[in-house]
Order: sequence, then C-alpha cells, then structure tokens
Amino acid sequence: MVAGLYKLAIDPVLLSLRVHTRAVVQRLGATSVLDIGCGTGAQCRVLAEEGFQVTGVDLSPAMLRIARRYSRGDVHYIQGSALELPFDDGKFDAALLSLVLHEQPEERRIRMLAEALRVVRDEGHLVVADYTVPPRRGVRPLWLGIWMVEHLAGRTHAAGFRDFIRRGAVEALLERSGLRPFRTSPVLRHTVGVAEVGLVPTGGRG
Repeated sequence: MVAGLYKLAIDPVLLSLRVHTRAVVQRLGATSVLDIGCGTGAQCRVLAEEGFQVTGVDLSPAMLRIARRYSRGDVHYIQGSALELPFDDGKFDAALLSLVLHEQPEERRIRMLAEALRVVRDEGHLVVADYTVPPRRGVRPLWLGIWMVEHLAGRTHAAGFRDFIRRGAVEALLERSGLRPFRTSPVLRHTVGVAEVGLVPTGGRG
C-alpha cells in the first residue's frame, strides 16, 4: 500500500529532480548507472528513456514489484541492501543515491556512501541528491510540506530526517565522509542539492 501511494503521490512531485539528475548523468558521460534505493523505479525509467544501461537496487519487495510493473525490459532490478551492495567493485560508471540518505542513522549514511563508491569504477562518478538547508525566502511553504511528509513517514524515518538536517544536510554529510563534490546544483526551489563526486584513477575520491 505504501509503495502504491508513493508511486501516485510522490513520484510526480519529484519528476523535475529525476530529469535534472538524468541531465547530470548525461553530462558526466556515464553509460552504466546504478540507482541505489530505487524505490518504484521512477529514476530508472527516466534514465532508460535515454538509453542508459540502468540497474536499480532496493530492499523493499513491494517497491520492486511496482518498479518492474511499470518499467520496460531495459531496466534490471535487484533486491538488496544499500549497506552491502550485491555487485563487484568498480562495476558501474556512475552510482546514484537520491533522497535515501536523510532517513537513515548517521552510521548507515556513511556506510551507504562507502558502498556506493566501491561499486563505481575509477574515473567514474557518484551522484548524491538529498535535502539541503534552503534559503528562508521563497521556499517556506514547500519546506513545510517536505517536513510534514517526512514526519508522516514514521518515527524512525522522521528521526533520521531531523538528525540529517540538524547535522547540516547533504553538504555537511559529504564533507564528513571526506567527499568533495566538484559541482552541486539546487533543484526543487533549493530544497534539494544534487552533488557530483568524481573518483580519481587511484580509487580515491576527488
């Protein structure tokens, strides 16, 4: 039921983010892309429309059932944990973490970033889209709506969201993880930041 409601109510609101993320991946020159925490497959479908080789991974069987139902055969979906991705090192040109970190405890956020980096090839890219701390003017109604949705998602989810924002949102999380995005772009009226991280040939981060 929750997965179905997400498909109907949340996916349409996030369409502009999905399209923006696709443009980012195109600019980075990626071919194979992993969407970690793919949910109902909305981002996977937007990427597949432009010919990317897309794999989506999610822990929820209900989410994956919807993802498979609405996707064509050119998207590969796998059930698995973002904390222990079922892929070899360096398998993908790019990995995406879109609106999945904020709901987790801090330790899990760090582990998810590390796993995402592991499965990206040298000179590949990690793209992280998550909440930023928006400017006060012009976004307050939208931000209040986001706050409400995050708190309606359940006690654990809401606790993760509050902690994520209190710690400085996506920018501060990447800094704590030793990641230095070479570009971050705002979407959804500056409530979400899309950060691009490049991996240097030594397997380090840059």
